[in-house]
Amino acid sequence: MRKLKIENTNQEEVQNILSKLKSGKSHGPNGLSADHFKYMPDELLPFLIDIINSVFEDKDVPKVIKDGVITPRIQNLKKKLYPENYQGVTVTNRTLIECIIKERVYPKRLKLQSKLQRGFTQNTSSVNIVSEIGQHYKEILQEQTSTCNAGCQKYV
Repeated sequence: MRKLKIENTNQEEVQNILSKLKSGKSHGPNGLSADHFKYMPDELLPFLIDIINSVFEDKDVPKVIKDGVITPRIQNLKKKLYPENYQGVTVTNRTLIECIIKERVYPKRLKLQSKLQRGFTQNTSSVNIVSEIGQHYKEILQEQTSTCNAGCQKYV
């Protein structure tokens, strides 16, 4: 995995990812939120690109980028009194790097993904695949029935 070359990012790719980040979200441990990056002066963009490219070249994310702040969040419609009703939400500094990698990997993953797997896939629904799965099972049953019939004819 370390031998795999990760292509450097560029201004266009980073600006595209920055435009997709959600506004109004919590800041990471360094005090910077997505809004800071979305609305930062253009003069800072080359420095951000250099940091990201050094992570890609070294294939190592520095500890300061890996760090996160865990905040307890009450689960929907649960009582606040019980600790087990809380889940930890971690805010990290690595969102931008993760988004760049996700954008690069997603189209390749879709090509490899089975046509029968559509849960959590953009622009599709698990409901849409029901007819394909039904057809698949019908074919399996027909195969098994014809195999069984052929096997039974030997003994008749």
